[in-house]
Amino acid sequence: MKRVWTAAVLLALVITGCLYNSYAVSRTAARISAPLTQAMCCASPTRAQAHLTAAQAQYDRQERYLRAVMNRQRLDTVRAGFARSQAAARLGDAAQLQLSLAELREAVLALR
Repeated sequence: MKRVWTAAVLLALVITGCLYNSYAVSRTAARISAPLTQAMCCASPTRAQAHLTAAQAQYDRQERYLRAVMNRQRLDTVRAGFARSQAAARLGDAAQLQLSLAELREAVLALR
């Protein structure tokens, strides 16, 4: 009987860990996508770049954890999206910036 209770407790701990991990990844994706949404609403590429930099800083802080629990290909897509968006913002190309920000935001939300 003691083994059954031990197994039940261990199973409950594993399930709790999985649920917390899902919650943490979802919360992280939401925190990264919020500045991206603000960047998409900006009219000037300079202001959008400030929001983009804030989103990238948030991603950089969480990247180590995300690499441990997420598919590497998805994270590489997000990293490439940040690079494309930063390049478009530096060039001042508002149309390309909006497109790359939309793609980046979709990639971040796909992490959920």
